[in-house]
Amino acid sequence: MWPSRAANTHVETCGQFRSRPVVPRYVPLCLAAMLASGCAATDLASNGYDRRDGDTAYRVEETRGGFRLLVRQDLYLFIPDHAGSEASCRREAVALATEEARRRGWRSEVDAARVRSTYGRNGLTGVSSCSAAAVVEEP
Repeated sequence: MWPSRAANTHVETCGQFRSRPVVPRYVPLCLAAMLASGCAATDLASNGYDRRDGDTAYRVEETRGGFRLLVRQDLYLFIPDHAGSEASCRREAVALATEEARRRGWRSEVDAARVRSTYGRNGLTGVSSCSAAAVVEEP
């Protein structure tokens, strides 16, 4: 037997059929609120990061015999570019680590091959995030 039309309707007092809304009115509002909550930018400065520009933040951590520089880069990319975003993040880590070493009076060059990085993308918001860490030892 085919499902009857009455399965999606209810009877009012006058005996007429009226269709119920399939999705209650508040559901789209709740979904929009949940999606918008994922769009909030993270305040990296509250986590001890200093801003380099609008997309890049960094932090210097002292280690025994040198320092470690952490870089975080968040970019909105309509078309994802994993290789380009990660390379940009690694270049920023090398440049910032070299600047910090020179500021300390060290003549050591940062080895780009020793920079570790991770990459992720939020497909819903289009934000690509990359983190990189460069360790520099005192000469």
